[in-house]
Amino acid sequence: SRQFDENFSISQDIPNPNLIKAKRQLAEQNVGISQQKLAINKQELIFNIKQSWYQILYLQALNQVFQREDSLLQQFVRAASLKFKTGESSILEKTIAENKQQQLQQNSLQINHLIAVEKLKLNQLMNNNTDFSIEEKVFSSLNFNEINDPNLINNNPLLLFAKQQIALIEAEKNVVKADALPDFKVGYFIQSLAGPQEVNGQTKNYNSIPQFQGVQLGLNLPLFGKSAYKAKNEALNMQVLMQQKQNEYLQTQLQSQLKQLIQQYNFSKNNVAYYEKTALPNAQSIVKNATKAYQGGDIGYVEFAQALQTNLDSQKAYLEAINNLNKTVISIQFIINQ
Repeated sequence: SRQFDENFSISQDIPNPNLIKAKRQLAEQNVGISQQKLAINKQELIFNIKQSWYQILYLQALNQVFQREDSLLQQFVRAASLKFKTGESSILEKTIAENKQQQLQQNSLQINHLIAVEKLKLNQLMNNNTDFSIEEKVFSSLNFNEINDPNLINNNPLLLFAKQQIALIEAEKNVVKADALPDFKVGYFIQSLAGPQEVNGQTKNYNSIPQFQGVQLGLNLPLFGKSAYKAKNEALNMQVLMQQKQNEYLQTQLQSQLKQLIQQYNFSKNNVAYYEKTALPNAQSIVKNATKAYQGGDIGYVEFAQALQTNLDSQKAYLEAINNLNKTVISIQFIINQ
């Protein structure tokens, strides 16, 4: 009217429901990506802790071997010193015996240093500031019984993360597709008219009270930018193809690594069995017979020292074989996420 009219209106833009759903699914896929990253970090942390833990067990077992060998060398030193005092041997025999014992003690000190360093590393991995000790027990090999299962790598976090990336890109595609759809708009208004107004050919006077109302319905169509939506969709399709190829390569790579580790596991297992059944019993028999022969004067200090060294080398090699086997099992568990 020609008077001052009051108008009150309210409206709401309603995005396309498909767009809301697509954005929600995209958010869920982003959460999934974060969860897979967490799983990868957790897997790496467990792997590093296992490695450090079993390395400490290996070093402790090696130190026990040095201690047992030190007991044999002490007997060697006492026997050589007694022979030297009685004039049955030269200073050379006594010096060699003492030198071998000192060298063994130095090796033991080095092992203790490596254990301390490994404990610091383990404390850092576990975010622990207090000292700890690991019970010294028989250092044994780990077992792996699922060698022939073809689906071992399906739970690998890297592979799951790669699959999650494809799902994320697909969710982004759905957002781009839904973003090209129209949005909706609804509104309501009420207003006043003042003074005479012609209604159905008759003049009618109205006061200034809002009493005329109505609704608004709208449809927002994207008239421009269709080429941009198409380009985005094509780019995302290309990303999906690239990620699928990367996934195939990653799966092939993991399968190859697993086969190599299984071969290494079989070799290490046979190697450990060889030392347990053959090398260690032979070495212990050599030391036992050489000790009696040396004390009886049947062999010299050179032969006795060689026998002790043979025994030490066999026990060190045995522990190293177990350590290599355990490292292989830990690596297998890392790949299959156990």
